[in-house]
Amino acid sequence: MNTAKGIENVNRYESIDEAEFQLWYDELAVQHHDHPLLAEIRMLMQRHMHLQRFADKLTRLSDRQHRKVIEANQKLAEKAITDPLTSLLNRRGMYLHLETAARELAIDGTPFGLLLADLDHFKRVNDHHGHQAGDDTLVKVSAAMSSVLRKENDLIARWGGEEFLALVAVRDVDNLLQVANKLLLAVRATEIETSQGVVKPTVSIGACFCNQSEPIDPCIDRADVAMYHAKNSGRNQAVLFENVPSERHA
Repeated sequence: MNTAKGIENVNRYESIDEAEFQLWYDELAVQHHDHPLLAEIRMLMQRHMHLQRFADKLTRLSDRQHRKVIEANQKLAEKAITDPLTSLLNRRGMYLHLETAARELAIDGTPFGLLLADLDHFKRVNDHHGHQAGDDTLVKVSAAMSSVLRKENDLIARWGGEEFLALVAVRDVDNLLQVANKLLLAVRATEIETSQGVVKPTVSIGACFCNQSEPIDPCIDRADVAMYHAKNSGRNQAVLFENVPSERHA
C-alpha cells in the first residue's frame, strides 16, 4: 500500500465501525510501521469514532424526544375532543367525526340516522340528590347507551349538558326506532345509588333518518325537533321526526 494514498483516503473510512477501523489500521501499521503520521491517524480516527458514538447517542435522544412530543400532541388532541366526565366525544369532537362518518357511510351506500337523547328531569337530580349524583348519572347513562351501539359503525357524544347525540348505521326507519328503543331500555335499567335514595333515569329521544346527500346540520335540527316533541308528549320515549306534526317543525 502506498503510504500517501493510504493517508489521503482516510476520509473514506469516516463511517466505519471500530472493528473495521482496527483491521484497516493494523494493515496500514504492518506496511508502514515507521510512518510518522500513524500515531496521528490513530488518534484522529479514535476521536472521530468517539464523536460518532456521541452523535449516535444524540440522535437516539432526539428520536426519543420526538416520539414523546408526538405522543403528547396526540394526547392533547384527544383531550380537546373528549368529554372529561363521560370519556365520550364532546360536541367539537362529534362535529369533527360526523361529516367524515356520514360521508363514508354514504359512499358505502349504508343508510344512517341520528338520535338525540336528553335526560328527563335532570335538574331535579342535581337539586335533590346533589351535583355528584348528577355527574354519576351522566356517567352511567353514557355507559349504558354506549353499550347498545356498535363500535365499528356508530358514534355517540355528550352533545352538551344532559344531551347525547348518536349517529347510527341502520337499514331503514324501523331499524332506527329499534335502536332508539334499545337506548331507552338501557337507560331505564340504570340505577344510581345516592345518600338521598336511588336515581332511576330516563331519556327522551328524537330520531331522524338522514338523507345521505344532505349536510349533517339539517339532520341534527330535525332530531332536535323530534326530541322536544318527545319531551312535550310525556318524556321517556323516542319520537321519529316524520311523526312530529308539521306545526311543531319550526
